[in-house]
Order: sequence, then structure tokens, then C-alpha cells
Amino acid sequence: MQIQIISGLLGILFIALAYLVAVKKNYIFLEDIISNVYANKGKDLLIS
Repeated sequence: MQIQIISGLLGILFIALAYLVAVKKNYIFLEDIISNVYANKGKDLLIS
């Protein structure tokens, strides 16, 4: 049971680190995606 918890935490840590690296490398790219998603959500809200 403990081993599963530890491996789960390590997995989360690894994902978080990979995410941080991706954010630093592609920050502008990610920002564009996020702004596009928010813009699309805003349009959907305005339409409905």
C-alpha cells in the first residue's frame, strides 16, 4: 500500500516538473492556447 502511494507521489512530481519545463520553454505558446480557449468559451457564453 505504501509503495503505491510513494510511486503515485513520484509520478505527480514528475508530471509537475515536466509541466514546469514545458511552461518555461513554450510559455508564449501555452499563453496563446489558453487565451484562445478562453476566447472560445467567452464566445460560447455570449451566444448562449
